[in-house]
This record gives sequence, C-alpha cells and structure tokens, in this order.
Amino acid sequence: MRTCSSRSSGSPGGSAPSSAWNLATIYYWLGDRLSEETRALIRDELDRRIFKPFEGSVQEDFPNCWWLKGRNKNNWNPVCLGCVSGAALAVIESRQRRAFFVASAEKYVQAYLNGYQEDGFCTEGLGYWVYGFGHFVNLAESITQATDGQLDLLESPKTTTIARFGDRMKILPGVYPAYADCRTNQQPDKALTAFLYGRYGWGKPELLASGPAIR
Repeated sequence: MRTCSSRSSGSPGGSAPSSAWNLATIYYWLGDRLSEETRALIRDELDRRIFKPFEGSVQEDFPNCWWLKGRNKNNWNPVCLGCVSGAALAVIESRQRRAFFVASAEKYVQAYLNGYQEDGFCTEGLGYWVYGFGHFVNLAESITQATDGQLDLLESPKTTTIARFGDRMKILPGVYPAYADCRTNQQPDKALTAFLYGRYGWGKPELLASGPAIR
C-alpha cells in the first residue's frame, strides 16, 4: 500500500482507503492464521497511513481531507469515509477510538447526501450513483452491524428515496439513460440492487429475476 497522500500530504485519499479496507478485512477474517509479525505490520501501517492522518484532519478542521466537507459534491466523500471507517471498525481495538470514526462518518457523510436532489435524483448519472451510493451503503451497513442496529444511516426518508434511483431510471428492461458521468450501457449493480431490495423489503427486483444473486 502506498502512502495515503492525495492532492496534499497526509490525506487518506485515492486508492489508499480501499487498500486499507481490503487489508483490514484480511486481518479480521484470517485472525491468528496470519503470523503475529504480519498482523502487527498491518496494524502499524494502517495506523500510520490511514487512521492517524484521518483523525488529525478531523481534529484540525480538515487541512488535508478536503473530501470530508464534500465541497465538490462528488463520490470521494462516501468512498473514503466508507473505506476508512470500515477499516477502523475491523482493526482498532479501542471502543472509544472506533466510536470516533463512526461519529465522524455519521456527521460528514451528510455532505454527500446533500448533493442529491430531494427526489433522490443524481445529477452525475447512474454510474456515479452505483459507485458512490454503493460505498455509502457499505458504510451504513458496517455501522449498523457495529452498533447492533442503534445507528442506521439507511433509514432516513431521503436515503430511502436515493436508494430508489436505480429503479426509477429504467426506460425499458435493460435500458437506462446515459448522461453526465455515465457510460452508454450502464445498469444498476446487481449486488447493490439485491441488497437494497432485501434491506428495505421491496420484494424481488426485476433486474435479478433470472439471475443467481438472490436465489
């Protein structure tokens, strides 16, 4: 994993957060099947490259993590928050320190949600929604599980409306409009769609009616 710097020194951005969550997942799943030397290396590097830079940015009013405030209404916010917070929940032992990452994510992901119209419309297109909202869903579900359901970022009326965006963009089966940051053959992600339908109790999505994802 390279340094976390992106755009400015010491900022957990670019590919570093996703690499961090991947490493943290390996650390959590494999447990003591990894050597203690490897586990210590993962903990130390995540702390140095991801956790401490993030904590410092929040405590010092974002000198590096420009994406926390979502000034440009882009996907950096949910992607970085989701990956950094997910990694922290998987690796950090201190309950108080984990709570810092959860509280920070809850507060600053609102900048991303505020970039959507009140009707849940994504001005950047379906592909942007799949990527950004998909990471938001990962973040929300990680927090819900970590808090035993006491904090659910998916339960707000606006979030529920945003979750319907993929379905609402369908023109014909398999046909969706291409505009803004979106390729011409873009469709809603099947795994994301299956999760949202299950989470909200919407039944069986037409998109997956013949697919294996929800069998």
